[in-house]
Amino acid sequence: MLAPPRDTPQLTWCGEGYLTIRLFEQVDIWSVAGVLRLEQQLAESAIAGSIIAMVPGWTTLLLWLDANVAEPDAVEAAIAEAASAVAAREIEFESRVLTLPTVYGGDSGPDLAFVADANGLPMADTVGRLQAMQFAGMVSFSPGMANCMWVDGSGALTAPKYERPRTTTPPGTVGLGGSSISLYSVASPGGFQMVGRLAVPIYQPRPTLPAFTDSPTLLQPGDRIVLEAIGPDAAAAIAEEVANGSYAYAIEPGSCRVADGELTWT
Repeated sequence: MLAPPRDTPQLTWCGEGYLTIRLFEQVDIWSVAGVLRLEQQLAESAIAGSIIAMVPGWTTLLLWLDANVAEPDAVEAAIAEAASAVAAREIEFESRVLTLPTVYGGDSGPDLAFVADANGLPMADTVGRLQAMQFAGMVSFSPGMANCMWVDGSGALTAPKYERPRTTTPPGTVGLGGSSISLYSVASPGGFQMVGRLAVPIYQPRPTLPAFTDSPTLLQPGDRIVLEAIGPDAAAAIAEEVANGSYAYAIEPGSCRVADGELTWT
């Protein structure tokens, strides 16, 4: 079933051109589906012409508005109308399946043993669960950084965050905090347990790979991701392909249909 929305959306204006809409309190796949549903509704609303961009999150939708065109009262009225229609609307949104080669443990994932112990699992089983399909609910915090959760929550791992965050995290790090996976796109501070490292970039502001021709970010909300385990030899070969611009990402088209409180993946 869909996560219960707030009785009314919580609106927070950030100056005249930005508005955050909070729809849900509970964070899960259903809340993301509800946010994406509102995004579609607003794209077809009377205020669509005043929206420059929309940025979906786990439970929120950020609007970037043309302050010279947008009328606050009209914007808020349109949001209220769209939110009331969201619960009954059937939608289908893009949900690609991306397989990203990942090196687990060792220098690439120095916290893997800690996560295995925290979950009472052998290392091999821990890596197996990390390879289960993830759902990207949000791209935020750093450019191209994806925050994910297990599609099948019954196999989710959990681990506490660092008590004192790191001052830097290598780009490509796969981190686990709570039961959420973060894919670090650039070097940045962080507190998630480092379990592995992607062998390929997920952010290229100056693209050298075809996957980044249209956007510097590889991942988008709604994507499904498989973090496939590879060894050091395969990682070295992939690094050469990335360096010479020939690497081809494994990306399959797909979608998610939301209707009658059910999700259907294709």
